[in-house]
Amino acid sequence: MAEIKDIEEVLNNQVRPYLAEHFGDIEIVSYEDKVLKVKLLGHCEGCPSAQLTMEDLVEKELKEAFPDDIERVTMFDDISDELYNLAKEILAHKRVL
Repeated sequence: MAEIKDIEEVLNNQVRPYLAEHFGDIEIVSYEDKVLKVKLLGHCEGCPSAQLTMEDLVEKELKEAFPDDIERVTMFDDISDELYNLAKEILAHKRVL
């Protein structure tokens, strides 16, 4: 199984330079059972093209570098409790109207 430091090296050389051009970055959240979970940061977080970036850049580069160790790369979208509660309040308010 690939080591996190080896994955970080590929991210540093192949992925982060591209993301930096768009004022973004990437962080590894977890890696187990050949599935790497990452989080896009900066301007890339929540970008409408984030899924394409994951498929066309991040997953492609990592699968090429570690074909036997990485089967899938998924994006971790963490929604804060504050944002989640605000969304619930808005939806509850709309039902009353």
